[in-house]
Amino acid sequence: MISTIKRTQEANKKSGIGGRDFNKNEIKVLREALPGTNAVSNSLISIDLDCTLDEALAREGLAREIVKRIQETRKKSGFKVADRITITLTGSTDVLEAAAEHKAYICDETLGLELTLAEPANATVFDIEESELKLEIRKA
Repeated sequence: MISTIKRTQEANKKSGIGGRDFNKNEIKVLREALPGTNAVSNSLISIDLDCTLDEALAREGLAREIVKRIQETRKKSGFKVADRITITLTGSTDVLEAAAEHKAYICDETLGLELTLAEPANATVFDIEESELKLEIRKA
């Protein structure tokens, strides 16, 4: 940052614009986040992250929410940690897309031996932001 200011001052002297050095009270440096990003900074470093979600990332996040709801249901149902389960679920279009795309991940995380995308007989219903998830799990 300081070297950029020094280079600017040197360029001004050579071009005849102003022809003087600026003191620290005359220079103000501001850091602003770009639109659509989140910036974090301290006196030494600034980090600006692009936080826009694409469809693939949104489906991955939804798959993680499905795993969370399955784990909650396991706990409420009194299943043991090592119990293998079968999962039947349905819901909003985005829930079905996320479950289909991340089926292996969901099964791995929940010890699911089978994941069926169908209407559950005894569903527990969850709202995940603007999406609906209907879920039933059974011991395998």
